Amino acid sequence: MNRRTLAKVAVLAFALAGTACAQRATRAAAENGPVLLRFRPEPGQSFRTVSVMDVSTSQTSMGRDLHMHRVLTMTTRYDVDEAPSVGGALHMRTVLESVRAEEDGPGGHVTYDSSDPSSDVPWTIAPYAMLVGRTVTVTLAADGSKRFEGADSLVKELASRIHAPPGMPRASFRAMVKKQLDDGSWTIAMRQSGSMLPDKPVSVGDSWTQSMDLGGTLPIHQTMTLTLRERRNGVAIIETRSETANDSTAAGAMGPMSMRMKSTGTGSMEIDEATGWTLRSTFETESSTTIVLERSPAGRQEIPITTHVVFTTRRAEGN
Repeated sequence: MNRRTLAKVAVLAFALAGTACAQRATRAAAENGPVLLRFRPEPGQSFRTVSVMDVSTSQTSMGRDLHMHRVLTMTTRYDVDEAPSVGGALHMRTVLESVRAEEDGPGGHVTYDSSDPSSDVPWTIAPYAMLVGRTVTVTLAADGSKRFEGADSLVKELASRIHAPPGMPRASFRAMVKKQLDDGSWTIAMRQSGSMLPDKPVSVGDSWTQSMDLGGTLPIHQTMTLTLRERRNGVAIIETRSETANDSTAAGAMGPMSMRMKSTGTGSMEIDEATGWTLRSTFETESSTTIVLERSPAGRQEIPITTHVVFTTRRAEGN
């Protein structure tokens, strides 16, 4: 190879290297710039997730220390309509496809798998097991707002069908189940993923806050601070910190009942910037609760409860 050819090769190599550097710099600049994170799934798209909730609880009641560990695995499918309706709204059907559970507690070791028709349904898993195959329709308006259809009637049906555990009055158990699933708490949980996204463009390092009041007999207030930590290849990486608190009193079957609760949590989410789907998330919380029953069969009781929860979600394989 003569000198002239070598010079041309050197110039070409230098130009290619410069182009690559410029592309990396452009991409880095774009990923450090502001981004508007919105939940905007593609028409006709189906998306499946696998969520695992790992819960450990310890409490002291009537002089007894009780411990429970439960791992609940849920697969959920989201089907978006092929085309927007009048006004640009999209309809998305949410279906819980399957539930698997393992639990160790005062009742021993319990397992459940919704794919096995012969499985007995533990009363602690019943609210989730009876949701399998049921559909809630979410209407996604053009402005980003959401409306849930069918949730309230589904909650009422489930609360009326689930059997109470031995020793618990049927009416009390139904009220407890309805409180877990009703429109004041269950659909708020469904809304939460969308409400976590900011309402304006954010850059790496920016933070925003979301507050939520979870209704019920003893209402709970939650505040979450979210920070965009990184943007990488079209994925927004968000860190979260949360605080949940309650200090209230309500009338109950055993007279006045009060609850003091404080919970702190940390987590992270990976959000697809183009559609807003959560590709992966992890949330971990530690909570300390004291329930006071003024007139229980054993007299006034203070029941301390500690709970550790790890909740993970990932995009299902083959999605």
